[in-house]
Amino acid sequence: MSDTLSHVAEDRADADTAFRHWTFDTPGPVRIGSDEHRRMFCRMLLDTHHPYKPAVIDWPPLAPDAAEEARHILFFVNWVTWYRRNLPWWRRPWHALRVAAIWTALVRERLAIARGIDADGGVHDSNFLAANRGALNATLTPKALLDMCLEENERRMSGYDARLVHPSVMPAIARFALRFLKR
Repeated sequence: MSDTLSHVAEDRADADTAFRHWTFDTPGPVRIGSDEHRRMFCRMLLDTHHPYKPAVIDWPPLAPDAAEEARHILFFVNWVTWYRRNLPWWRRPWHALRVAAIWTALVRERLAIARGIDADGGVHDSNFLAANRGALNATLTPKALLDMCLEENERRMSGYDARLVHPSVMPAIARFALRFLKR
C-alpha cells in the first residue's frame, strides 16, 4: 500500500500544483476587456481543468470544492470584467443595476444564514459552511474563519497569472470585518 499510494500522492501533489500555477503563454501586458484578455481567461479555465477524484484528495482545512471554486470565481470575475468593458456606454448603467441587485440578494442570503447561528454556535441552517462547521473545527471563531479564508484565497489565487483580474470584493470585506472582530 505504501509504495503505490505514496507515488499516487506525489503525482496528485504535482498535478495540483500544476493546475494552480498558470501563466498565459503570450508575454507582455494584456488590456483588460480586450480579445486577448478574453482568450487569456478562457485558456486559463481550459488549461487548469483537473478531472480530480474528490475521494482520493488530501484536502486543505477548507472545503473540498474550494480548489475548483477558486478557478470558477477567477474565470467569472474576468468574464464579467470583459463583458462590462465591451458593453456600449449606454448599457453600462443597466448592467451596474443588475450587479447591484445580485449583490443585494447575496447579502440578504448571508444575513439569513448568519441569523441561523445561535449564541452557542449552534447551526440552524443547511448552508454548506454552517452545516459542515464540525468538519472544519468545532471551535472556529468568526475571526479564525476569516483569517483562514483570506490565507486560502491568497494561496489559491497567487499561482494564477497576475494579468488576470483577481477577486477583490470579498477579500476586502473580510479584511474590513476583521478590524471589528475580537482577537
